[in-house]
Amino acid sequence: MILPEHERSRLEAGLADEQAAWDAAPVPAALDEAVLRGVARARRTGRSRARRTAAGASVALVLALLLGLVRVSPAFAAAVAELPGLSGLVALVAGDKGLEGAVRNDFVQPVSAGDSHDGVTFTVTGIIADDTRLNVFYTVKLPEKTALPYDRPRVYDADTGKPLLASYSSGGSGADGELRAEFHQRMDISLAAGTEMPDRIKLSIGLTGYPQDKAWTAIFPIDKTRFEGLSETIPLDQTVTVQGQRIRFARAVVHPTSIEVDAEFDDANAMKIFWLGDLRIVTDAGEELRSYGSTSASPSKVTLQFESAFFSKPKHLTLEGSRIMALDKSKLELTLDLAKKRIVQAPDDRVRIISAEKTGPDKVTVRLGVKTNKERDRFSFSIVDGGFHDAAGREFQIGGYRTSSTNETDEMTTTFEAMLDKPYTNPLTFRITDYPSWIEQPFTVKLK
Repeated sequence: MILPEHERSRLEAGLADEQAAWDAAPVPAALDEAVLRGVARARRTGRSRARRTAAGASVALVLALLLGLVRVSPAFAAAVAELPGLSGLVALVAGDKGLEGAVRNDFVQPVSAGDSHDGVTFTVTGIIADDTRLNVFYTVKLPEKTALPYDRPRVYDADTGKPLLASYSSGGSGADGELRAEFHQRMDISLAAGTEMPDRIKLSIGLTGYPQDKAWTAIFPIDKTRFEGLSETIPLDQTVTVQGQRIRFARAVVHPTSIEVDAEFDDANAMKIFWLGDLRIVTDAGEELRSYGSTSASPSKVTLQFESAFFSKPKHLTLEGSRIMALDKSKLELTLDLAKKRIVQAPDDRVRIISAEKTGPDKVTVRLGVKTNKERDRFSFSIVDGGFHDAAGREFQIGGYRTSSTNETDEMTTTFEAMLDKPYTNPLTFRITDYPSWIEQPFTVKLK
C-alpha cells in the first residue's frame, strides 16, 4: 500500500478510533502485470475506501485470490513435496520467489494457535517472518460447505493491544468459487515504514454470514532469533532522471522474504510522481524479482517492496523500470459544481461527471468517468481522495470510495461520497491523488 499523506492520516485516524474501541470493550474471541499491479495498488491506497468504523478493518484489504493466478514452478513443487509437512504450502507461496526460498530453506516457524466456536475452527499452522514482512498460514473449518467466507480481518500487537500499522493481502483456496467446508489461506502483512515487528501477534477474522460481533482469534509469538541480523543494507545514493524528473535511490535492504529500496522524488520536479511503473529487480542469473507494493512516510519519500533472492545469494542485483505515472503539478486539482453537475476544472478532457446525487442528510455520492487505455492502465486507481474544500475555503472529507471498470469500455468509474456536514458553496475543489498520465523512459539502478 503506498500510504500517501492523505491516506496515511486517514489510516492513523482509523487506527486511533479502533484503539479507543479496543480499550472500551472486551477482546473478541477471534501473474501477469494486471494482477501484480492490482495487488500493489490495493496495498498503496486500498481498493475500497469506505471509512472505517471502530468495528471495521484497521488497514486496507485486498483479497488477491492467488490460486489460478500464479503458475507453480514444477521444480519448486517437487522440492517442497519432499519436505515433511510442507507440501500444502506449495500453492500458498507459489509465484513469490522470496517465500519459495524461505520454505525451501526451513524458514517456516511452526505455530499451533487458534479459536473454535459456533461450529467454526480457525487455526494458524505456521508463519514466515522477517523485520518488515509477516506471512501467516491458517485454516478455517466450517460446519457446512460455502464459498470463500472471510471478512473483517484485523492484526494487532498482542502485548499492547494496538492495531498494527501495516497493509495486508490474503489469498488461498476458494478462488475458484467452489463450495467447500475447509479453506487454507495465507495472509501477507507488510509493516508500514518505521513500524517494528511485534513480539506477539493477535490475528482476528470475521466470517461472512455471521454477526459482526463474532470473531475468531489466534495469538502467537514471533521467533525473532530466526531472522535477527540477517538483513543486508546496501547504500546507493544514485539519482536517475526520467523525462526531466529526478528520483534519488538512497539505499536497498535485502531481507529474507523481501527487498526494500528507498527512493526520494526531487521537490524541484515539475511533475507530481504518483507511481513507479513496471519495476523489477534482475539478478546476475537473469531471475526477475517482482514488485509487490510500497509504503511512504511522506509525499516525496517511498519504500519500494520486491520479492527477495536472499537464499539464492546473487552477486549482482539491478533495479529496472521504464514507466512512471506522473502529472504536471499545475494540474493537480479537480473542481466540480455538484449543483450543475459539471466539471469546472480538470487536468484534461478525459474526465466526465456521470452523476451527483444526494444519498444522505450530509452526503452526496459522486460518480466520475475517466477515459483510460485498456492496454496500459490495467489496474484500479484513485483519482481524488482525502480532504477537499468549497468555494469559501471550508474543509470537508471524502467518505466511502470505490472504483470499477469493464472490459467493454476504456473508462474507469470512480464513485465516492462527498461528506458535506456543514453549509457549502459550489464549486468544490478536490486534490488529485492518481491520474492515468505516464512518462516513459527506461532506467536502471545498480543495487549490488
